[in-house]
Amino acid sequence: MGDVIVAGAGVPLAVRDFGGTGSPVVLLHGAGGSLADMEALGGELRSAYRVVTMDLRGHGRSGDGRWTTDAVLADLDALAGELGLAAPAIVGWSLGGMVATEWARRHPECPGVVSLDGVPAPTRPDQLAGLAPDHAAAELDRLHTAFAAMTVELARSGSRPGPETVEQVRLAMASFDLVAALGAAKCPLLLVLATADLRPQQPFRELYDAYRRGTSAGIARAVAVNPGLRVVELAGATHGMVVDRPERVADLVRAFLADPKGERAGEPAGA
Repeated sequence: MGDVIVAGAGVPLAVRDFGGTGSPVVLLHGAGGSLADMEALGGELRSAYRVVTMDLRGHGRSGDGRWTTDAVLADLDALAGELGLAAPAIVGWSLGGMVATEWARRHPECPGVVSLDGVPAPTRPDQLAGLAPDHAAAELDRLHTAFAAMTVELARSGSRPGPETVEQVRLAMASFDLVAALGAAKCPLLLVLATADLRPQQPFRELYDAYRRGTSAGIARAVAVNPGLRVVELAGATHGMVVDRPERVADLVRAFLADPKGERAGEPAGA
């Protein structure tokens, strides 16, 4: 295993190369995180793959630069080119899962993409299935107030990402159309969904339950139009699945990449 800095699209990228002699897999962390979040999963996968992970721009030890999805995808292209990773599979968690899904829209040659709960936060009352519009709007206001307080605390702590990057990431996530991206993926894609709340989400349980109902309906529409899309609801897993259950997540990744088109009997176990 080795840590290196590679040139991204104008931004130096901190990279951890786990080594391995198998086909290449790139791991992407979530918003506010770093490549360290993917260490356990990388360790689980390294025996079968050439595993690489990186700090997204504006995070960890990578350089700052305007945070847009296009810019991060260009960073990924540059990373693959510099390290000689031919047609890598991409496994992303949370924000990294959204980036991975966008990669799947643009790279039909990719052998497989795995999005680990790469679902944006709710932003509109109509996304909360079963809640009255006024109540849904009030719950969203309460959630956004909590997010804003967390952002202020991060800014005071001086940790990365900084406030400017946080806002750019927020805008990128808010503009991410999950259903459209899933439906338009041009390579095999596995979406692994959390089914339980993290502790900070528990005060918003009604909201998140409603959001899961609404999101499930949209994902079902994407599955209907995209035969390369597979979905697993990971029983009892929270959004923190990559940290809490790296062995289980690694099993899903291995099973999917071994049979990304679902040509063998059965689906990846995970429900």
